[in-house]
Amino acid sequence: MKTGWGGTIAFRGCIRGAIERQGLGGSLCLGLLYAGFRSPLPHFPSNLSLEQQVTAAAVGVVVLGGVLWLVLRRKRPTPEEIERARREWLVRVGRITDGSLLDSGVVDESVPENGAPGWLVFTYQIAGVVYEASQDVSTLPEKVKDMRFDLPVQVRYDYQNPANSIVVAEEWSGVRLRG
Repeated sequence: MKTGWGGTIAFRGCIRGAIERQGLGGSLCLGLLYAGFRSPLPHFPSNLSLEQQVTAAAVGVVVLGGVLWLVLRRKRPTPEEIERARREWLVRVGRITDGSLLDSGVVDESVPENGAPGWLVFTYQIAGVVYEASQDVSTLPEKVKDMRFDLPVQVRYDYQNPANSIVVAEEWSGVRLRG
């Protein structure tokens, strides 16, 4: 009598009997397993010898280990690369609104940046909610070197997360420069 997945009833009885006899029928159980078992996946070859099955399993383990090693050893982006990608994404898809600068400062007092601020604090309003954010612009000194603080700025923000915003990027600037 056959079961739905291709094994025989004897296979189930063999397991139960082997447990009861604590290994006395192990060889009989193995013989029934190989004699009555058909692959549950008929498109895979089931006529492999034991050596071929062990070799295939070993190759599979080595390949899986290699893939895992590659995934774990891949180069992860640095925080600067992540920030640059965020700015580029906001330039591509971000909406623009008006805002105003509140403050600016330098990141490191010992390294002058030719008068360019290292960070900007700005505020803007969207749908009645006032947001206050800051942006590190120390990597963009040429974009903020001659900026005017007395005029409004344009803020690019993510419409799904309005707190995610920028005032300057590599390809875009929302600040007004001295003429």
